[in-house]
Amino acid sequence: METAIASFLRHLETERNASHHTREAYRSDLEQFRQFVGEELGPAAAPGAVTHLLIRRWLARLHRSHQKSSIGRKLAAVRALFKYLVRTGSLARNPAELVSTPKREKKVPYHLNIDEATTLVEAPRAPGLLSLRDRAILETLYSCGLRVSELTGLDVGGL
Repeated sequence: METAIASFLRHLETERNASHHTREAYRSDLEQFRQFVGEELGPAAAPGAVTHLLIRRWLARLHRSHQKSSIGRKLAAVRALFKYLVRTGSLARNPAELVSTPKREKKVPYHLNIDEATTLVEAPRAPGLLSLRDRAILETLYSCGLRVSELTGLDVGGL
């Protein structure tokens, strides 16, 4: 595995012109995978001995201590390694093809409750035109459900 990973990392640097950070992230992820393969199959295990079931076991272990986005990135590194090995003729098939990427968690957007929204809209209290402008902006944002970028794109002449 070490030779295959070293060859792949050289490929990333010389042929793909990958950034230093990308290469280091791949190096780290592939080293973790190599260690896992060594524990499961022995330190001298060849890339051809890796199966999709072994990759899934590795991902299951990672699931205990990593977020799904990190697991997806690590899987992408392993997939890229095996794709490279197939393309160079070192392997006949890519065992990582059969492994699906973990679904990413969908974060529910935070929203203000009625009291918080009222407090926000009524916050500009200073006398003067700027305070009135700020309150009109906040009213428009809240009542129309606009994003700030949408609000700034409004054209007063188009109303």
